Amino acid sequence: MAETKKPVVISVLNLKGGVGKTTIATLLARHASGTGEFRMRGQNALNVLAVDLDPQANLSQALMGEQQYKKFMTGGEKSVVELFKAPSRMNREDIVKKTPSGLEFIPSRFDFADNLISSLKADERVLGDFIGREMSDKNLILIDCAPTESVLSQAAYYASDYVLVPVRPEFFATIGFPLMWESLDNFYGKYPERKTPERKIKVFALINYATGTENKPSLNRQRRTAVMDICSHASKFEWPILYYPMWPSAGFHNWMDELNAGRLGNTPDMWRPIADEILQLIGLSSEMPESGYVEGAKKVHGVAKYVEKKIEREKEKITKKYEYMDRWQEIARSEFSEEMKVQKITDLKKELEEKIANNSIVKCWNDFPESVKKVAEDPAQQWEKRIQIDKLIVELMEAIQL
Repeated sequence: MAETKKPVVISVLNLKGGVGKTTIATLLARHASGTGEFRMRGQNALNVLAVDLDPQANLSQALMGEQQYKKFMTGGEKSVVELFKAPSRMNREDIVKKTPSGLEFIPSRFDFADNLISSLKADERVLGDFIGREMSDKNLILIDCAPTESVLSQAAYYASDYVLVPVRPEFFATIGFPLMWESLDNFYGKYPERKTPERKIKVFALINYATGTENKPSLNRQRRTAVMDICSHASKFEWPILYYPMWPSAGFHNWMDELNAGRLGNTPDMWRPIADEILQLIGLSSEMPESGYVEGAKKVHGVAKYVEKKIEREKEKITKKYEYMDRWQEIARSEFSEEMKVQKITDLKKELEEKIANNSIVKCWNDFPESVKKVAEDPAQQWEKRIQIDKLIVELMEAIQL
């Protein structure tokens, strides 16, 4: 008997609110489905389903638009609520809606609250079972989750292959990471069969810069410390972090609403590398080439420019301490022959270059790409490579005292 086709399921979840979950879930659904005005260059369209598992129903409102969502709420149409109420009687035609551009989704309602689910003694396996029964034709399913620990988060885990954790580089940025770890541990306690290497949920994170000038977020000390904390926690849990962070852009919110498709500006170009990296990481696009690992890792999650400036300052300090200009002028004023002056200045430059190259911070930064390349050349699977490279990134950050 042929093996039943199974879609890749990602839950976008963080138990800390206000991190951009709905925006990211919607944009990824837009990109991957390649529908209407949202078709992206160089990416074949995937058969995508978006699921709104959040009582706030922001994803539903984004995909439907305000007026259509009001009609949906007053018209008594079925939603994900009915799936939990009567799972055995639901099929895809009952609850799956479609946007004008053709993206399919399961909407949520404002009355989909935790107390409703609890009163029904909802089974967290409902959503996963529904996907397995009705959605085998899909390539990718995206679940937008509420920022709370409940039967809803457990239902998302049960249905998912991956969990994408958006996180903002701010004070207490990593507060959601230990909560997520504990939440997943509770889930594995209920379903120990899901803790095997073959079935264990793979978690990865996306740094979302939500403040600062567009494309140029502030890299103050507090934010750099937050990025370091995020990378350290993620490396400890072996949760890869996407190389490409998400910069602020009004176009992201326009993109969530099909009526604003023409007002995207450079947003598609900003989002494309993020979406492509996600699709590569989950196996729905070709694996990243070795050069991509090096290029991505060099970005050091949005702080590479700061690192390079710090390297330049280190070089300036060495040059000043070495009193290079004084020695160069001394040679120039000397009575040596022109040939001897050229030789002495050449030797002086070589000596200075060696001192710079042997500086611990400069050396660490210069050696970093080769370390990444060595991991990238390993025949291991992409996920394992990313975990190893993230450990190198944390070592680099610690070495250069970010």
